[in-house]
Amino acid sequence: MSAAPARSLEIAVRAFPRTSRRKATRRDPGEPSGVVVVFDTETRTDVSQRLLFGSYRVYAPTGRLVEEGLIAADDLSDAEQGILQRCRALSLEHRRLRLLSRHEFVERILWGVVYRARSTLVGFNLFYDESRLALGWRPARGALFDGGESAVLGAVAGAEW
Repeated sequence: MSAAPARSLEIAVRAFPRTSRRKATRRDPGEPSGVVVVFDTETRTDVSQRLLFGSYRVYAPTGRLVEEGLIAADDLSDAEQGILQRCRALSLEHRRLRLLSRHEFVERILWGVVYRARSTLVGFNLFYDESRLALGWRPARGALFDGGESAVLGAVAGAEW
């Protein structure tokens, strides 16, 4: 029995470099607001694994659903954008489903609701999903993260829940 011929396969690897064992300093995050944001993203199946779309829900401290919606990637084709619009239109029969661009979601929900309002963020593969939403990248600061990168998730003045 002969062995199957070898073939090349491109893969993407996520890694978090760490060159120092020094403990990171923590700042007091303050009291959490009780608001919970849950989100997930879906990516393209090619090597880039770029954002395709995402979904999110925002819950009040009482557990009541306050808002839910879809997150559209910046580079969607007209056909792909149309699919998200149809999903949104179908949802209007039961509830109000928002459609936000990646940039709008980062600025309004991640920065305004999660960071500034001190909400809880729930993700199903959080580090990966956040990296799909990043507006840019820069070298990480501090000895603990030497050689790493930081995702830029934006900031906008006055964006509050």
